[in-house]
Amino acid sequence: MVEILTIVRMVLEIIKLIKKTTGLHVHCKVNLYQDEEDSLEICKILAENGADSLQITKFLSPQYFRKGQSNQDMLVSFADKVAKNVSIPVVLGGGRSDMDKIIELLNNTDIDFISMQRPFVKDPTFLTQWKIDGYGKSECKTCNNCYWKKQSVCLIEYSD
Repeated sequence: MVEILTIVRMVLEIIKLIKKTTGLHVHCKVNLYQDEEDSLEICKILAENGADSLQITKFLSPQYFRKGQSNQDMLVSFADKVAKNVSIPVVLGGGRSDMDKIIELLNNTDIDFISMQRPFVKDPTFLTQWKIDGYGKSECKTCNNCYWKKQSVCLIEYSD
């Protein structure tokens, strides 16, 4: 426990300062590391010490992802476990782009929100399509070229 507190000490001080000086919502991004229990303990500590929401992502930066790697289900069970153990909203990150699957995930877990980035790089009208048609699926394949090239444009043309 002492080692975990050492890891998050600086973050806890920052949360405390933000709350004291601004009162703003504090959203903390938490990477799932190999030791799931330590990651869960970190989430609990953040929630108990002023974090207003947690975003769960995987531990590697996009620059280390393999092209074409599918990570659709990598974090779901951990994020659901976090949501069951904290009293603040939990946001799941990581490669979601199919609205039917997103709705199913939100209905069948305690996860509160889904965060998305790359689907909007590939298709900025993604949410509009969902609103109009009642369905939406981005063509993003999570290849990470938009990250590797440091551009907010999809550099890949996909053919089905």
